[in-house]
Amino acid sequence: MAVKGLVCELPPVDSGYRGEIHAIISNVSNQIQELTKGSRVGQLVIAPVVIADFVTDLGAERGTGGFGSTGQ
Repeated sequence: MAVKGLVCELPPVDSGYRGEIHAIISNVSNQIQELTKGSRVGQLVIAPVVIADFVTDLGAERGTGGFGSTGQ
């Protein structure tokens, strides 16, 4: 598609979305391009998104010996 000057844009879709997914195809070349029924124009990638939940205070006292210190 890119070789022909066609750019396919797909917006991100979150897990709660239940509707149709539409692609936006733009012709950035100076020639007319023809898409026929069954043309492959996009690619769907399903990937997990992990959101970390950081703990700022563990409530335990830490030593002051520094990195790698055994406290002895």
